[in-house]
Amino acid sequence: MDSTTPLPTDSEMSNFFTEDVVWNQQITTEFSATDGNLVPLFLAVSVPWFITYLFVYSCIFVAAVVGNLLVIASFHVEPKLRKTTNFYFVSLAHADLLATLLGLPPAIFARLAYGSITCLAKNRQYFFMMAFMMSSISVGHLVAITIDRFIAITWPLRYPQWVTVGRCKVGLLVIWLLGIGFGILPLIGELENPDEWVCGSQVYDGAVVTLHRLIAVIALPAILLVLACCYVRIFIVARRWAHTAAIRRKQPSEVTREMKWREIYHERP
Repeated sequence: MDSTTPLPTDSEMSNFFTEDVVWNQQITTEFSATDGNLVPLFLAVSVPWFITYLFVYSCIFVAAVVGNLLVIASFHVEPKLRKTTNFYFVSLAHADLLATLLGLPPAIFARLAYGSITCLAKNRQYFFMMAFMMSSISVGHLVAITIDRFIAITWPLRYPQWVTVGRCKVGLLVIWLLGIGFGILPLIGELENPDEWVCGSQVYDGAVVTLHRLIAVIALPAILLVLACCYVRIFIVARRWAHTAAIRRKQPSEVTREMKWREIYHERP
């Protein structure tokens, strides 16, 4: 787009509001900040959709903040809850709380407001960095919790030896470091055209988009496969235990019968 390209007019923005699409395909694919033109912020959706977005995400925001604060407060107030498994849950609550407070607002802002500050390739990835970082950390916690339950049910006698508080804290540190690394990784690489207008563009291949695609294609299916295998194994073991317990209740052993006779004998006057 050359220096003579005008900024979007009020009528063009009005058409954008009513049609709920990008107002000008030329601007969405060829905008360049080097021309000296800055597009002011404007709504990326119609006003009714904007109000709906605000209402829905406000409810999510309040519920997430209150719920995670209750989990964190319960863990720190009640000493009985400070068990190995609960360390993962309270750490997950911290990650979800940070995602709600620091990740959700800028991501929603970038989705609902278009302009030079949110739609240039060099700026847009910053709005989603915290959300992506906290999401990666949350996924890591879910994997750790699944593995923890898998060990507890499959090898219950060895669980206290294998899963200690110290190892749990080391695992949480690794999860947070990996999540932070995934979050800042898109900021390390350089964009081919940092001043490209990317909102509404299907050809945007920024670092965040590329990383998202890589994780979606490789990492997420692998994580889901591991989780599915663990939960299938947990279900099989739990069902076997339930079946064994039912048999013991129906057919008590000789030891159990002897204990019952002793109880009857001692209860006699």
